This record gives sequence, structure tokens and C-alpha cells, in this order.
Amino acid sequence: MTGETTSEEDFVSVQANKAVKPRPLNATSIPGMLTLFQNEWDELMLETFTLKQHLDSTRQELSQALYQHDAACRVIARLMRERDEARAMLSMLQSQGVTVPTDGAMSAPDTEAMEVSGGATETGLGEGVLEKITEKYGELTKGRKGRKPPADLSSKEDVAGYSQVASFTPHQSSKPGVTCLALLSSEASSLALTGGADKHAILTSIPSGEVLCTLKGHSKKVTAVALHENAETTRPLAFTGGADNTVKVWKPSTSTDSFSYSEATSFSTHSADVTGLTVHPTGDYLVSVSSDSSWCFLDVNRGVSLVQQNKAQGQGGEDLSPIQSGCFHPDGLILATGGSDGSVRIWDIREQANVAICSEHTGGVLSMSFNENGYMLATGGEDGCAHIWDLRKQKSLQKIEALSPKAVTSVAFDYSGVYLACGSAAGAISVSVVKEWSEMNRLEIHKKAVTGLGWTHRASSLVSCSMDRSIRVSSKAE
Repeated sequence: MTGETTSEEDFVSVQANKAVKPRPLNATSIPGMLTLFQNEWDELMLETFTLKQHLDSTRQELSQALYQHDAACRVIARLMRERDEARAMLSMLQSQGVTVPTDGAMSAPDTEAMEVSGGATETGLGEGVLEKITEKYGELTKGRKGRKPPADLSSKEDVAGYSQVASFTPHQSSKPGVTCLALLSSEASSLALTGGADKHAILTSIPSGEVLCTLKGHSKKVTAVALHENAETTRPLAFTGGADNTVKVWKPSTSTDSFSYSEATSFSTHSADVTGLTVHPTGDYLVSVSSDSSWCFLDVNRGVSLVQQNKAQGQGGEDLSPIQSGCFHPDGLILATGGSDGSVRIWDIREQANVAICSEHTGGVLSMSFNENGYMLATGGEDGCAHIWDLRKQKSLQKIEALSPKAVTSVAFDYSGVYLACGSAAGAISVSVVKEWSEMNRLEIHKKAVTGLGWTHRASSLVSCSMDRSIRVSSKAE
């Protein structure tokens, strides 16, 4: 290594012991060797156990990292969607001549008209909205567990014997036809809000038929109506949608002497007929569905559209078919919509994502109703069938063909979830018991298509409306 020449004197003699080291004492016998083998096995097992612990710890760390990555991707996707919606809103405002300075102040020559129209759009559901609907979901879900049908619910024998006991025609005869029905019933009273081809919505007392108020504001026929209890007064909030593409919110006066309503907000977010309205259980939000293939989540109190969805996010992002019906789940976190292509889509309101598609109908889905048990959904279609869907399994539990081949234009569960009524385009109404599904009563009381059905308190009567301009009440004959 040093490059110097090495001589013999530089080497040192090394003495090596050639004797073989004897075996340890415990290896000189078979029991001793077995003990050695046992110790080696125990050490091997201990090492294997330690490695498995490390593997499990690594897997947990990997799972946590993947979860954080997925959450980050969701946040990024939401932010990108909000950015795109903000850009679209900005472009729309600029096209309308609205100037948006860098400090956020906004001015326009037609600001007052914009406020009246109620067509403003925000970018998605905020934390406050999500917190409110989640809190309501927890409250309603807790109250539903273990709930049984009330003891004073109308019996099967009584419902099987229902017949027409009242009939009235509050809408104008110049343009005949009652197009939709919403019913709000309690032990004290029952109110029916109906929309007509005469462009009016009329609030009627059931079963007397007394007209309490007429709502005038649509320029074309009223195609959808809804009612919801109002915490401020004893009068309910009223909602209407029309073929003039608008949704209107009507608030009652604070006076208890008479039924007087005024238009509070008008939404013009749709570009085609409004085909359905459904109120969130909080009463603060409303979803409208339209034949323009979109649904909108509307803030009733602020008069703004928070979301307009026309793509099936979560199911490939394809465009939706024209939507013919819509309904909130009783807990308010799920929305169901029925399309003209026969599809029943289930939406997660918090993510505005299409989480499931049920496809058994061969024609458009015209009507739907959730059972208060929380997991059944009834739908009626142009194919003449009504389907009962189990949301837990996402499949049809029962196919009802009692009204076939005529289209099933309306379906309605009673509040207890025991009875189901289906109305047809021929004017017939079929009543069945949940889980039995066989027809227990058939009412041939309308001359034209049944356009709306509703049960009063404790299923004491069934209210129906039709294109024959009549509103009829069926109950047990006195």
C-alpha cells in the first residue's frame, strides 16, 4: 500500500489453535437441542409479530394519507366549481350591463328590477346552510326511530270503503283544468293549494271547499305548488311554479282575521316550464325542477338561487334529461328527481352529487312520494306503472300495474306511511296498503287525468284534483 519493498524480517509469526471448540453443554443431549430449537423458534415468532405490527402501522398511515388526499381533491373540485360559477355569474352580470369594481361594490342601471326578480345566484351551499340542514336531519332522524302508526289512524276497513263525499270547482271554467295539488293537514284543519290552467293558485279549506285566497301573478298556467308551515304566523307559506318559467314565494299577512297573501320573491332561474316544487323540512329552502333539465336549490328568505344543477355529477357528469318530478326525503339530505327518460335519480344535497340511478320505468317519471319510514320511494310513470323503491338496496320492491296501461300521473303516501294512493291519466284512483300492495279500493270519480293526490290528518280522507277542473274529497260515508 505504501510502495516500499517488504523483507522477511517484516513478517510476524501467528500461532493458531487448531483445537475444535466443544459444543455447549445444553447441546450435548436431545432435550438440550430441543430447548435450543424452541428458543430459536420463539425469537423467530417474536420477530414476525414485530414485523406485522410495523406493517399494520404502515397501512394505517397509508390509509390516512389516502383519505387526506381524497379530501383535498374534493376541496379542490369544489373550489374549481365555485370559481367556474363565479366566472359564469360575472359574465352574466357584465352582459346585463352591471359594473363590478375591484372593491366588490356593484352598480347597474336596472338594480331595482334585479332585486324584484329574485334571480340572483350564489356559488353553492355555504357552511351555514350545510350546518342548518345537517342539524335538521339529526333532529328528524332521531324522532323517526321506533315511531309507530298512531292509534287513531283510519283502519283498513274504513279506507277500503272510502267514496266521494265532497266536490268543488274553484278554478275558472274559461281555461278548465287543475294541474297540481299541495295539502297541509292537521287535527284542527286541512288546507289545499291548487294550481290551474287559469294562471291562478287557489287556497281552499277542506272539506268545506271554501276559497280562502287566490294567488295571481303567473302569466301562464300554474304547474307546481307547495305549502309549508310558517313559524311567524298560523298561516302557511305558499310556493308556486308556472309554465312562465318562474317560481314565486307567497307570504301571508300577520293578520289572523283573513287569509291574505302577497308575493315576496320571484325566481327566474329556469329557461323552461317549472314541473315540480319540494320544500326542505327546515322551511328555509326550496328545490324547483324543470323541463330545462335542471333543478335549483333556492334560499326562500334571502331570495337567491344557491345551486342550479343540470349535470349528473358523481355518475359520469352526463347532461340530465328533462326533469318531470322531484321530492325531498323526509330528513332533507336526499333529493329524488324523475326524468323524461324514465330514470329516478337520487342526489346528495350536501355535495349536489348524483349518488344513485334507479331505472325500471320505460317512460317519463311523472310523480313521486317518499314514505315517512325513510327508506321507501313511490314513483308513477308514463308507462302505466308505479314502482316502490327500497333506497337501502336501490332496487324496485314492488311494481304496481293496477292502473295500466294509462299513465300513473300522481302518487302519494299518507303521513303514517301505511297507505298509498295512485292516480291515472284516465281519472281512476287506486288505493293500496303498504307491504301488501294489492288494490283495496278503486275510486272512479274523475273524468280526466288525476293531477294531484293528498291525505288529510290520520288518513281520514283522500283529496284529489283533476284536469276535469274538480277537487274531490273521498272519505268514509256518514
